[in-house]
Order: sequence, then C-alpha cells, then structure tokens
Amino acid sequence: MSRTFKWHMLITSFIPLWVSILIVNIWHIVNEGMILWDTKYKFFSNVYCLLKKDWIIVAFSLIILLNMIVSSIYIIKFIKVQVDNNDKHNKVEITNIKQCSNVSPEYLIAYILPMLVFDFTSLLNILLFILYFSTLSFLTIRNNHVYVNILLEFKKYKIYKADVIKKIMDKSTTFTNCIILSKNDLCVKNNTKITYFDFENTVYLDLTEEKEDDNHRD
Repeated sequence: MSRTFKWHMLITSFIPLWVSILIVNIWHIVNEGMILWDTKYKFFSNVYCLLKKDWIIVAFSLIILLNMIVSSIYIIKFIKVQVDNNDKHNKVEITNIKQCSNVSPEYLIAYILPMLVFDFTSLLNILLFILYFSTLSFLTIRNNHVYVNILLEFKKYKIYKADVIKKIMDKSTTFTNCIILSKNDLCVKNNTKITYFDFENTVYLDLTEEKEDDNHRD
C-alpha cells in the first residue's frame, strides 16, 4: 500500500473535521464582513479588504477544501478501478467473522472531536493544529490505521474482523483479527472466499460484487 494511498485515506477519514473547520471559518468571515462592511465602497472593494484582513483563515480553508476534494476523488477512483478489475485479484478464505459496529463512533470521539477545541481563526492555534495533526498522521500511516474511513461509510462499506487464510508459496497461512471493508454482509459468508485488495496483510478491501438479492435472502 503506497504512502499516497494511505495519505488520501487519512484525509478522507477526517471529513467531519474538515467540514466543521470550513463552517467555523466561513461563519467567522461572514461575521467579520457584517462588522467591517462599508456601503460607501464598492462590493469588490469590501470583499478585497475582508479577504486581506483574514487571508490566513481564507488560505487555510482553501487548502483544507482542496485536500478534501482531491483525496475524495482519488479514493473513489482507486476503489472503482480495483472493483472493475476484481478478476485480476486473488481470493482469500475468511473465517470467524464479526462486524465492528462501534469502530467509527469510537474513532470520531477519540480522534476528531478533540481537535475541534482548536480555534481555527487564530494563527497560533492553526500552527498548533498542524503540529498535532502531522504527528497523528505520521503515527496513523506508520501503523496502517487508515481503515476507519468516513467516505467509505458513506459508500455503504462496513467494517468486519475476521481470520484470513491465504496461500503463500502453496502453503496456507492464517492471519488473525484482520480488518475487512465490505459492502456485502460477511456475517452470513463464514468460511467462504472473497476477492480482495490487500492493505499489507492487515486490512482487506472486499472487491466481490454480488447481486442485490444475494444480500437480502430470506
């Protein structure tokens, strides 16, 4: 798994944080505009003065917005390419499957909410946030903790834990407590095989496409 892919997965994991920052900054700029707006001057002159005063906030917001858009497009296209070419990927057997329904809420509480304490309209707080997020990014990417992804949640992927049995050099090897991201209901597919994209033997993306009826059988 490339560092580029990990980075984009990380950025899209924090979409609620980025949206929150954009709302806070836009709210601040609008309030500033209501105070500083002078009807004696033309519209663009007022806008220019406002942006000049809050250029740090504007630049920070644009960087966040650009990163969020680029990373979302990258992940969506990457997954689409993998799914469209699922016949070129190997299969693995999965056993002892359990759905992890509490992982996303825990991730939100542990990683995203604490960062909302920063004042994103203050240069000092922005610098402290960048330091904090850079450290978190380094640790997250280094430990491959990029599977809790809000964008994938929006695309109806669920998180499962399972044992994965892979054939390596014609020998079956079992990897325990692996993470599997899948749109399919894997809890009813114990001891079966799935087509996968491998996140370094620890996290797997299920590429198996099934008919809608397959997941809604009586």
